[in-house]
Amino acid sequence: MLKQINSNNLQKPALSDPSQSLPIQILNPIQAAQYYQLRLYAPAPELASLVDKYWVMRWDLLDHPPFTCEVIPSAYTNLTFMPGGSRITGVTTGKYQYELTGSGTIFGVMFHPGGLRPFFGKSLSELTDSTLPGQQVFEWATDEMNSAMLNETDNERGVAHIETLLMRKQPAYDPNIQLIDRIIEMADVMDAPTVTSLCLALNLRERRVQELLREYVGVGLKWILLRSRLQRAARFAATVEKTNWTDIATELGYSDQSHFINDFKRLIGKTPSQYAKDIHLPKNE
Repeated sequence: MLKQINSNNLQKPALSDPSQSLPIQILNPIQAAQYYQLRLYAPAPELASLVDKYWVMRWDLLDHPPFTCEVIPSAYTNLTFMPGGSRITGVTTGKYQYELTGSGTIFGVMFHPGGLRPFFGKSLSELTDSTLPGQQVFEWATDEMNSAMLNETDNERGVAHIETLLMRKQPAYDPNIQLIDRIIEMADVMDAPTVTSLCLALNLRERRVQELLREYVGVGLKWILLRSRLQRAARFAATVEKTNWTDIATELGYSDQSHFINDFKRLIGKTPSQYAKDIHLPKNE
């Protein structure tokens, strides 16, 4: 039986903790909670080194205007079954947006950083900031399969079907994926790491780390570090009512606040103050 891994589904009423871990980092989870439902499921142990989560999104906006879902970029890649066809989405280096209209469903497979590489068979740098039809990577992700998934009313049955197909051609174990997990984990837990300090902490040559990330994730270490910094800042904005951005910029390793604000706006699409205001004062209220 599939294990649902998030008991607080993204749906009405709004989440009490907007910074909770989701398969995709929702920019304004309080507002988004009023427009769609998101449920997460854990993969089978056999796929756990490659697949992070399965996710199912459902929405019904027939009596409402369209809603634009915005997510913080991450090092994860996704296979989705969605209106318009199945899709492989590589790492998106800027804010990702998807407009929800009418009613609909998306079934998604979220791969660990590097987890898609054994299935894809090529460098994931080819997928950065781009998408491919799902069938180009998974031959069973046909239009017929996509239509069936959009008509599936049972989340667990739909996810189980996708997992069964993934396991039929499960790739051989790749130790590089575990190494990538270590790199990204260190980027998240170290205190204001730099490219040099992180490579030293891992006892790895910088060239080796950069080549590995480009091949298996599709981005360089500098982007990984920037994204980790700014996700921490977004978490501060989500959980602290009054935030001292000067202190946070310093804590995150920035020498000046303007550099921090410019980076935040480039990745998130808003200044830290604008984002903090939006997440605590939803526009629909």
